[in-house]
Amino acid sequence: MTEINNYKSIVETHPDLICRYTPDFCLTFVNEAFAKHYGRTAEKFIGFPIQKFVKSESQNAFFEKAKLLTYQSPKLSLVSERQDSEGSSILIDWATVALFDEQQNLVGYQTVGRDVTLLMQSNADLEIRNQELNLVRNQLRVIMDAIPSKIFYKDDKNNILRINKAGADSLGMKVEDIEGQSTYDLFGDVAKSYHEDDLTVINSGEAMLGYEERYAPAEGPAGWVRTDKIPFDDSITGDKHIIAIVTDITEQKEREALLETVNRNLDDFAALTSHDLQAPLRHVALFSELLEAELGEDISPLAVKYTSEIRQSADNMRNIILTFLKFMRASPDKTEFEIIRFSDKLKEVVNEYRSEIDALGGEISATDSQIWARGDENLLGQVLRNLISNAIKYRHPDRPPLIDVSAIQKHGLWKIIVSDNGRGVNDNEYESIFNLYNRSKMHNHEEGTGIGLALSKRFITLHGGDISAHRNNIGGTDFVFTLNAVGQA
Repeated sequence: MTEINNYKSIVETHPDLICRYTPDFCLTFVNEAFAKHYGRTAEKFIGFPIQKFVKSESQNAFFEKAKLLTYQSPKLSLVSERQDSEGSSILIDWATVALFDEQQNLVGYQTVGRDVTLLMQSNADLEIRNQELNLVRNQLRVIMDAIPSKIFYKDDKNNILRINKAGADSLGMKVEDIEGQSTYDLFGDVAKSYHEDDLTVINSGEAMLGYEERYAPAEGPAGWVRTDKIPFDDSITGDKHIIAIVTDITEQKEREALLETVNRNLDDFAALTSHDLQAPLRHVALFSELLEAELGEDISPLAVKYTSEIRQSADNMRNIILTFLKFMRASPDKTEFEIIRFSDKLKEVVNEYRSEIDALGGEISATDSQIWARGDENLLGQVLRNLISNAIKYRHPDRPPLIDVSAIQKHGLWKIIVSDNGRGVNDNEYESIFNLYNRSKMHNHEEGTGIGLALSKRFITLHGGDISAHRNNIGGTDFVFTLNAVGQA
């Protein structure tokens, strides 16, 4: 009797909604939670049909399924939705059990209702979070696979937890076949050095960036890689991980080795060439002086001018060779330029060609702007000489040459424009004319090597500028190059 009372006490005070009813669905018992949920006292439920407390839209589904319960399959579960006094939805999970006597005759039903509103909302929220997490994972996978570098996400035991497609391709395997594997199984003996480096980064907590090392997988060709290793601690578990980003630099290393060899050869060639060229230039200057001395007082003013031009040209050539040698041996990022008044050099070069232009019946003009720039005046002077001599050489046969040098300052740059009214260039050749020895097909019958424009581009590039060519509205060509503008020295 005591056990029955204890059971009754537990059922009556249980927070779940508990009720019993006859085979014809008349209530015989409800606990306090059930009565409170429907706003009545417990005794007012006894004898009433349970249909009064089941929502009309749920009645058919419930009663039809309840009638189908058997001794072998006595359980039924349904979820209903109700509104509380404040208008909020409440979800109740109703678990119904059919009760049978020893002869398997139906004697009634017991239903237990549990408020699963929070649980269902939590499950819905969890499902949304899982969908969002899967979306982030998929996006991360797309991003990782789009990166050409190999990405390895490893633990402190050298197991690969994640890898991108580039990393898997480098091993000739699929991503799913690598993740979870140990690098010792994938890379053989060299994995030990990888692991040691990983542990150094993990234990120190400091990233190792730009580390270059040999790459030697168990299968496939060896090469060189540049590796960035970044420590990463799991914020939830505290496990220590590492992200390794590996970029294949085998081709770069091969180019560097080749470039080093080429540069050594260029240095040797430049030194030899500069020595061999300067000797005859010294002879030219010397013999022009000897010629003046030999003629003495009988030398005419025109002859003095000619010998002076010879010595000046020889000096210019010597300066160009020395400067060119200096730049052949120096990298652009280590070259130190001076602040120069480029407008002075511009006027000087223009005056060098004025008599030649006059003899052809043409005109040459230059801007009066004071142009201060950072650079080497000898190299920039040679750029001007190349462009002006190019305009003279490729002048139009039916009109005298017109050459104008203008300048525009904008956004910290000087834009220098050398315009001519010459024969121009085919529209599809304006970019290629700056390639070494790549002379325009329109002008391939002219004398010259075509190196002038290539050198001009090199010199302007060394100054951090750009050079280009465009057809102008008078049928000729505009050569445009930029210089970094500076204030007056």
